[in-house]
Amino acid sequence: MLKDRLSTWPNLFVALVTLLAVVFLLAPLVILTIQSFTGASYLSFPPPSYSFRWYVHVFQSEEWRNSLVLSLALGIIVTPLSLIIGTMAALGLSLGPLKGRQVLYALLISPMVLPHIVLGLGIFRIALELGISDSFWSFIPAHLT
Repeated sequence: MLKDRLSTWPNLFVALVTLLAVVFLLAPLVILTIQSFTGASYLSFPPPSYSFRWYVHVFQSEEWRNSLVLSLALGIIVTPLSLIIGTMAALGLSLGPLKGRQVLYALLISPMVLPHIVLGLGIFRIALELGISDSFWSFIPAHLT
């Protein structure tokens, strides 16, 4: 059945382009994964030797462990919140009244349109005003945005 579908030229072309896109997207991840097992102190591909040196270093470092715990805690809080807020926004845009829909859509899409540095500075400024800069609680609205 698959052979019959791929027998026509347009289908074969689409399959080839799809395969090339997947390889283009996954190749850097494969190279990075291989490179992460290098035993050398410098980057070179292919690695001259393989070891778990860098993984041992990361898990022995207290700073890296603290960063991992912070990232996991942030992900545990932000993921369900973003799911709930995003679902409510999507339902509001699709089922809500027509009046104000475009304004709400523009407001919700603005973080994707604004340059990230401007958005980051704005969030930082708000965190400074609230007195929560450089704290765990300032990361939550920033990641939700």
